[in-house]
This record gives sequence, C-alpha cells and structure tokens, in this order.
Amino acid sequence: MDKAKLIATYKKNKTASIIIGSSIFVLSTIYLLANRYRAKKITEKIYAKVDAGEGEFGDITDMAWTNPKYLENPPSGTSAIYPQTALKHARDIIAAWGWSGDNENQVYSVLKKIRTKYHLAQVAKNYDVLTKANLANHLKERMGEDELLIVNNIITQMPNY
Repeated sequence: MDKAKLIATYKKNKTASIIIGSSIFVLSTIYLLANRYRAKKITEKIYAKVDAGEGEFGDITDMAWTNPKYLENPPSGTSAIYPQTALKHARDIIAAWGWSGDNENQVYSVLKKIRTKYHLAQVAKNYDVLTKANLANHLKERMGEDELLIVNNIITQMPNY
C-alpha cells in the first residue's frame, strides 16, 4: 500500500471513530435524562397520592406492623411466611445498608416481594433479632423523605393479613 492510501484510510477511520464516540455519548446522555425524568414522574405520582389522602400515610414507625403484638394474635386463616424466607428478606435489607451509601432500590425490591403486613412484621422481627434494631426506625433513619414516601407507598398497598 502506498503512503497516500494509508493516510486516507487513517483519516476515514479517525472520522468514523469520532462519529461513533459522539453517538455513544449522545445516546447515553439521552438514556440518563430519560431515567431521571421517569424517576421524577414516579415521585410526582406518589406525592399526588399522598396529597389526595390515599392510603394511611403517616409516620412509618406508627404503623401497626411495627408493634410486636401484631404477630401474637393473627386472625384465623392467616398464613405465615416461611421462617427461612423471612430471615432471607431481613438479611437482604441489612445487605442494602452500606458505609459508602445505601442501596434503596434493593430495599424496595425486598419490600415488593413481601405479600402482607403480617409477613412484613415477621421480617421485621428477624431484622430486630439480627441487628438489635427496629426495622421501621432504621428505615426512617437511613432514608430520605422521598425514599420513605416510596417505602410507605409499597407498605400501604400490602393487605394486613
């Protein structure tokens, strides 16, 4: 190959690399902005539900499932969660707390797997045993206002038993 062809090929490849790199940058920026927009819309919907008075919004530590007596007298026909499942959910929540930052999405994911507030009370009991701390208080301490709204929305959608 002669020198002129090499230079032409190099310039062509360099231009293609710049175009591809720029395209990747633009597409990733659009993706990140779309995710931020989607998260903002979800938060706005949650605020709208709270403002409309839907569900029992209040202090997360005042909810019935946080009371240890909630587990003592369940109505007949109430099914319990498997003990190993409750323990796994408690451990998964504990694993979400980190020194450099908390993984709120992992907490949401675990809470969404729990079917009822009675099951949540069983998970909270295991959490208390493992950490010597109350789950509701830990949620309140470690999460911001927006995250607590999401947690509250997940919990209020659960049936009691």
